[in-house]
Amino acid sequence: MPGILRRIVLPELLPSLLAGGSLCLLLTVNEFGIMLVMGAKNVITLPVLIYGEAIQQFDYTGASVVALADIMLSLGLFALYRFSLARLGRGISA
Repeated sequence: MPGILRRIVLPELLPSLLAGGSLCLLLTVNEFGIMLVMGAKNVITLPVLIYGEAIQQFDYTGASVVALADIMLSLGLFALYRFSLARLGRGISA
């Protein structure tokens, strides 16, 4: 039974787990609405930091730097996701 799980089930589940995990990670990294509405203390996401820099402090240069870091993080995670799917020999089907 453990051999079947390791050789058959897990390789079939890996792309789904990878896709779900990467989507959850990207959604939590880029969450703005919940943080703004809930107003959680001492919890700052990148969009909240961008909002604070641009709207509250009028520091558009700082907001641009943080936004660029957010874009690079998202693109890096997406590239890692695509690379891992290509390495597994599976493509994304529409």
